Amino acid sequence: MLSTLLNNIVAAFSKSFLIASFLPVLTFVFMNGLFAYLFFDPWRAWCNANLVHYSEGSQLIFLIGALVVLLIVMSYLVSSMSNFMRQLMEGHWSNLLTSLFAPAQGKRLLRIEEKRSQASELSLRLDDCAKQRVAVVSAERENSTDEEYSGDPSLEKTIDLLKRLRAQNRLLDADKLEGALLRFNELLETYRLNGHALVRRSLNVCNEELHDLIQFGREQATLEYLRFTNLRDSSFGTYLAPTRMGNIAASVQSSIERRYACDLNSVLSNLIVCVQQGERKDTTLQDAKVQLDFLIVSSFLTGCWTVVWMAVLFWFHSRAWFVIVALGGPVLTYCWYLAAAEQYRAFNDVLSTVFDIYRFDLLKALHMPIPVDVDEERLIWPQLDKLADTQGGERINFRYVVPVAK
Repeated sequence: MLSTLLNNIVAAFSKSFLIASFLPVLTFVFMNGLFAYLFFDPWRAWCNANLVHYSEGSQLIFLIGALVVLLIVMSYLVSSMSNFMRQLMEGHWSNLLTSLFAPAQGKRLLRIEEKRSQASELSLRLDDCAKQRVAVVSAERENSTDEEYSGDPSLEKTIDLLKRLRAQNRLLDADKLEGALLRFNELLETYRLNGHALVRRSLNVCNEELHDLIQFGREQATLEYLRFTNLRDSSFGTYLAPTRMGNIAASVQSSIERRYACDLNSVLSNLIVCVQQGERKDTTLQDAKVQLDFLIVSSFLTGCWTVVWMAVLFWFHSRAWFVIVALGGPVLTYCWYLAAAEQYRAFNDVLSTVFDIYRFDLLKALHMPIPVDVDEERLIWPQLDKLADTQGGERINFRYVVPVAK
């Protein structure tokens, strides 16, 4: 009976409603009902009398039907509030609250920028080290002799330290590397690079090790710079929001603005229609949005039920469980929030990709000309914003194509 009921619900409602609203509500109602069943005798007695040890099947069917109707109503209420929940988590607050939380996000941005700058500086210094090593090796030296090289503990110790940093996947120390090159240059003033050595670690071996370390350090610094650049671009937009999710939400708008000079907010609804009506019937964007809504609703419901249970447990003087809920509830709510923020980042990636693929279909649907290059495209998209211009703005590139009669 339950499987038939669920199949009928699936057939009657959309996938987004079921996953993003109905399932979270069903899960939270069941879990909180179970919690109340374990700790409150009146509720346990009622459940035992009406659900576990029921006397009439019609009574059970009525209760299940009433519960399903209640769940559907609650799910619709949650679904209608999903945009409000999302905007609340994005930081659409009063100026007072924004001023309290925005500095923390500013510090996050500053740390990312500092790491990015350090990686850029390290990359430049290692480029200089590479040029310096080549100059040291290729320089003509009048004072070098055929004296046998017997090793240099200082140089070898520095190289070993740098190799340990490489093995630990840590950024190389540019100061240590520059010091090693300086010592290597001093040794070449006395010994020939390919001269005979009394030790296995000759100057030629040290030269190869320095070359490998410099190459590794340059690649590592470049990748580190790109990593923090991508992290900054995917985590922050043009304007600073007071929450992590708000900054992630603003990043995709800034990205598309930089690439195409397009205001994504003004064409997003049209873009979604083009994707849904396209020949490819791509559901990737919808699936990513459903997953995002599911996590947002789960975080919001966790926070609400935490407040409710704290009030109930405080009223019934259950100190131990009050402390557990007061500590565990906010942590679980924040975990849901972090998961939602990361899913928002994934959703932005999908949205950016969808815009790249379908933007010409969008222009066709809006009866706008197809640009011949990126420069022309950056002139076309701002035309759409002129629709909201009350001072005489107009879409000068609008072209209405008369449908061909069939």
